[in-house]
Amino acid sequence: MVEPGPALELMELTAGYGETVVLEGLELALGQGQSLSVLGRNGVGKTTLLATIMGHTHVRAGAIRFAGREIVRWPPWRRARAGLGYVPQGREIFRSLTVREHLEIAARPGPWTVERAFALFPSLAERRRHRGDALSGGEQ
Repeated sequence: MVEPGPALELMELTAGYGETVVLEGLELALGQGQSLSVLGRNGVGKTTLLATIMGHTHVRAGAIRFAGREIVRWPPWRRARAGLGYVPQGREIFRSLTVREHLEIAARPGPWTVERAFALFPSLAERRRHRGDALSGGEQ
């Protein structure tokens, strides 16, 4: 049996913002179902790496392959439709929407339903009606 290639592969990737190079010659391969932690102090390129994979930086050289397809020239929306996603650390949410509404607008076809997310994170389920602008954590 032939083993499938990496689910995500970065080869000799050089990228950054405008004229500024942040990532240089980066190599990474992540197999289907594998996890990866990217650690480092502030300013070493962790966020730039994720932004580059999602299509938000200027790639100067190298390749990005997702599920065997070269995606370096794909716009961000096409990468998202192909199954790539990025959840930023901050509270970048819609203040007028509830927790449930946030999950519903992010839903995609597949095994992860809103109810499955609530089952996995019971404390999130308890807050399903809380809005993003709730100062005290209560319902609005």
